[in-house]
Order: sequence, then structure tokens, then C-alpha cells
Amino acid sequence: MSKRRPCDAGGSVRAAKRYCLSQAAKLGVIESVSLQNFMCHDNLKFEFEPHVNFIIGPNGSGKSAVATGIILALGGRSSVTGRYTNIKGFVKEGKKQAVVSVTLKNCGDLSYEPEKYGNKVIIERHFTTNNSSSYKIKSETG
Repeated sequence: MSKRRPCDAGGSVRAAKRYCLSQAAKLGVIESVSLQNFMCHDNLKFEFEPHVNFIIGPNGSGKSAVATGIILALGGRSSVTGRYTNIKGFVKEGKKQAVVSVTLKNCGDLSYEPEKYGNKVIIERHFTTNNSSSYKIKSETG
């Protein structure tokens, strides 16, 4: 049986490296994912809760598309997803472009340029049927 220290374990270096599971993380956590014309989704906004999340649904409903969108928006290569070997395959059939947007928490002592981005960083990736893609990094106000 393991023993856990309280979250405010005295401020030691060792304690600072421990995770406090009773509090929500403040930095780098995915808050939401938005998919537009991406794979099987016309327009999907998925909001995550602070701790554990499960994406459930019947086969073919697009659960894996949410995970694939996160991978690609955060810099993953299309070949890593096991879906398509190039970007144009992720654009919904009959559409010319797709957009995936991932919103990350940006709070706390280690936040990334908080004066520029605020409490959230939005990473947006655009895909086209011409097999090109581009990124935008936006503040919480856009």
C-alpha cells in the first residue's frame, strides 16, 4: 500500500516534482478540439473536462477522428495516424479544406508568453485538397 503526501508537501524540490491529483492541471492541458470538414465531421466542437475524459460512440461515429485531429494539430505527421499517407486525405469528401483547432491551457508559472497569449493558446492547422497545410498559433482572444 503506497502513501501519498499532501499536495502542499513542504515546497521541497522532490515535492515540487510530484503530481497533485486533487487539483486540475494549469498548463498544456487540452481544453477543447474543433474539427471542421475533417474526415467524417462537418463541424464538431469537443470540450474536455479537467481530469479524465472518454470518447465513446458506435463504430464509424468519428471517435478516432478526434484523436487524429489532435495528433495532426500538434505537429504529428499524417503517416503516424495510420489513416492516410498525405494531408489531403483528411479533408472531408466534397470539401476543399479542413481546419482542426486545439485549445490548450496556458496558466501558471511556466506559461508560454502569457502577456501575448493569455490563459489559453489555440493551435490551428488548415489542410487543403492540394495537399498543403499551414499552422496558426493564436491567443485566447483570437
